[in-house]
Amino acid sequence: MKSSIALLLLLSFLLLFSGMARAEGGCPDGYVPVGGPVNQGAPQGCMPIPGYNDGQQQPTQQAAPQSAPPGEKWADSFGAIAVDMDHGIVGVASKAVTQGDAADKAIADCRTRGGATCKIQAEFRNACGVVIAGDTSFNASSANTMDRAIKLGMDVCTKSGTTNCHVYYSGCSEARRLQ
Repeated sequence: MKSSIALLLLLSFLLLFSGMARAEGGCPDGYVPVGGPVNQGAPQGCMPIPGYNDGQQQPTQQAAPQSAPPGEKWADSFGAIAVDMDHGIVGVASKAVTQGDAADKAIADCRTRGGATCKIQAEFRNACGVVIAGDTSFNASSANTMDRAIKLGMDVCTKSGTTNCHVYYSGCSEARRLQ
């Protein structure tokens, strides 16, 4: 009887503190979520944990922070994907200083490759962009992580009935830590 009471007390104690556990909010190892509570629709991103891996290179597929703790300063980085739908030509830009600069560079890249009616299909800030191509069409998408951007693009490709969907282009524009 004493052992069952002790076991019951132990289980109650564990249940009491189980609600205090916090996950990393979908961020990869070495990153923490920033930007506000997910359940309130606040913008979310992930930023490196200071000192994680003692200066070793961090994974590069995660988006940079939308906001940073006091004392840290980050510079935004922008990307864009331009497409000439009539000719199937894609132009890209990443790591630009402004969104306008990224758009201009993507359109210029598209035109350099032979595009005549290049238009911006995706723009991103501190995030990743992809072009997913299939046998009969392609699409551009962006998201906070490379994996998410690929998933969104692949979903569009497969739902359109296109076969042989694959990543044609992928790139990220991550914020740069200034301080």
